[in-house]
Amino acid sequence: MISLSGIVNLLETAQFYLYNLDQQTTSVEDHRAYGALFLVFGGLLIAEALSGGVWQRSLLRTLLLPATLIPIGAGVVTVSLVQPSPPLIHVGLGALLLAGGLIEVRSRLRQLPRLAADPVAVPALLAAGILIGPVHYEGTIASPVAVVHWLIAGTIVAMALVRLGQHFRPASAPLMASFGGLVVILAVAFLLVPGGPHHA
Repeated sequence: MISLSGIVNLLETAQFYLYNLDQQTTSVEDHRAYGALFLVFGGLLIAEALSGGVWQRSLLRTLLLPATLIPIGAGVVTVSLVQPSPPLIHVGLGALLLAGGLIEVRSRLRQLPRLAADPVAVPALLAAGILIGPVHYEGTIASPVAVVHWLIAGTIVAMALVRLGQHFRPASAPLMASFGGLVVILAVAFLLVPGGPHHA
């Protein structure tokens, strides 16, 4: 059973970890932190898809998913800005996550129609895929780092396509589960990012 205190503790722990990453933290550790958080997010998406309408009966569970996106996005922005030379691409990615979480909150509270939220979410996902793939990576295209970055980019683009499908079939459990599965793949890709300089 999901308790409010357990969720609050999880989010506070995630925020504490992300907000206290300093410039000594390696790129590998950063990516593993984000991978772990995306793994939780993807698992929750799959659980929501499998539970059907039962999940939506609780406002707490309904807001749980966007509530996990907001600290991830805020953490990425904060960790990026405290660095001596803030990577603007990371700031942009964090801002997209943060905005996505806030838009999803409004959508789930019925303050913003789903038909209005999706035209924002799909381009945002496509932009994130382009930032991580062609724009973010610099180096040998055949290196392990390049392969992982292109996997991340391709997964995000696939997420955009699934979200587009959800625009036309918002109640589709298979599409929701597919989106969650792609988030899990994204998390694993982040966990697999090897060390070494690779950021633009």
